[in-house]
Amino acid sequence: MTVFARLKDHLFSRRSEYAQRKPVVKPESDPEDEGDATLRAGIEHSRRTFQYFYHSQLHQFCSPADKPGTVNTIHGYLVWPVAIALWMTADCAKRTRSHLDKHQLELAYNAMERHWNPEENGYCAWIMFNGNRDIYYDDNAHCANALITAYEATEDKKYLRRAAGIATRLIPRGWHRDQDPGGVEWHVDQPNSRHACSTLSVAVMACRLALHGVEKNHCMELAKSCIDFSLEHLVDQNDGLVIDAIKRDVDHGESTWKPDVVKWTYNTGFAIEALLLWSQLSGSTAYLEIAKKMALAAINKNLALYDQNTPDYENRQWWDSTFFAQHLAEALVLLARALPSTELSHNITAEVGRNLRMYVIDESRLATFNEVFNGSIKRLKPDAAERANGEGSIEDRPLIKTMLANSAMARILLCISDLREETRR
Repeated sequence: MTVFARLKDHLFSRRSEYAQRKPVVKPESDPEDEGDATLRAGIEHSRRTFQYFYHSQLHQFCSPADKPGTVNTIHGYLVWPVAIALWMTADCAKRTRSHLDKHQLELAYNAMERHWNPEENGYCAWIMFNGNRDIYYDDNAHCANALITAYEATEDKKYLRRAAGIATRLIPRGWHRDQDPGGVEWHVDQPNSRHACSTLSVAVMACRLALHGVEKNHCMELAKSCIDFSLEHLVDQNDGLVIDAIKRDVDHGESTWKPDVVKWTYNTGFAIEALLLWSQLSGSTAYLEIAKKMALAAINKNLALYDQNTPDYENRQWWDSTFFAQHLAEALVLLARALPSTELSHNITAEVGRNLRMYVIDESRLATFNEVFNGSIKRLKPDAAERANGEGSIEDRPLIKTMLANSAMARILLCISDLREETRR
């Protein structure tokens, strides 16, 4: 089982202070960000996260402790969290346009490039070595989306070229455009699944590239195919939310596809964003209407994206981690900004910044959560992703900072600041 799969199993079974490292020098504030505390927080958190996890001697991102998502004695990060760290630095640079953030973006890009396999035209889960074919289509879609944001922050076309190469050379190997059932595979050597995290993140990537005029015909075909497959096979018609995957049952010599019905926040987030971008790209209002209905389901506290173990409706939070919820938050913000001064935009603005599962970290944060949320009766269910690897009970292991959670939190803050900016206009 992959580290990524084990991490998802940890989170699902549990339905993110941390170990200390060298102190981080507080960066100076940018003069242009003085008007918005959320924007300032996002910028500072992005910079601190980069400084904490980037190892300047090794030229890669590392954790100070052994934890899920890291490899070998240096605790180097796999490409998924590296892609999100790059995305975070790109989001920050896009808003500040500062030399500091563009420099950090270049360093993050070079760190991610160490995973690049030129023969396979994709990023490997771990740093490239001869024969490394451990390549995931969803990882590469995240990498490409981060690269597109890097281009938007810098106008450096090398980022766009790399993203375009993923879309035209790697992804078609896992994309079943005219075959039953369609969709995009998860891994280059695992053909028996069609995951939402691969299919819909590819759809987002393809729409974004097409909106930039890059390989437009190919990307529009790719996006439309992935979106239509997902609407048919990956959306639960009962609640309008996105399931995790369909998987081929080959145990008894049959070739039937069965749903994996777990509903992670990011899958619905990718769907909302893909539908919104496709409506902008194609001019189709029908897809925008589907995005709006899905967004309403995503912020309905009685539905599956929320922790139903919290009895008080108003106090319910999205059930999974900020690792995943960052993508739903981003999609909802984009939709709210596309529909300003509407009831849906107002509801999204009120909801999108409140889903931070403090109650899975430790007792002190659980107490804070229970106090803030009016005496909630939550009990601590410690999240293994917040702790160092090791033997014994999860709550006895040291708390650690995680690059994925911190990068996700910085991205959420930066996205929310866009909503605040929209409100002030």
